[in-house]
Amino acid sequence: MANINYTETEAAQAIQAVLPDSRWIGTGLAKAYLWLINQERSEEAVARHLYERGCFSLTKAREIVPTLVRDGFLCRIKPRTKTGSAENPITKIFPAAITEQRFIEKLDNLLCQRSTVDYEDDRESGHT
Repeated sequence: MANINYTETEAAQAIQAVLPDSRWIGTGLAKAYLWLINQERSEEAVARHLYERGCFSLTKAREIVPTLVRDGFLCRIKPRTKTGSAENPITKIFPAAITEQRFIEKLDNLLCQRSTVDYEDDRESGHT
């Protein structure tokens, strides 16, 4: 796999293009970074934006904002940690299998009550 390196600006622009309305902290930081490097908003306005999005407290946002242009925003995005169900996929797979089974049971009951209703299970055809 090729090692692809993006500049801070390219990364921020990509995040904004793909996730413009996301509540993810990375989206808020990317937008803040772009506003600052393009001198579109004051540091106070950017800090308030980060605070209002729920990224940081207002005090922490005011502390971070002056460093964004110098240090970039990527260093502020914490790597995802595997905790809880992210660490153990069984905790997601098992409830999903039970939910799927109950759904099929309900669907089959509906078919018995309404002869005009039918369905096709794509799991048997090899679709994923």
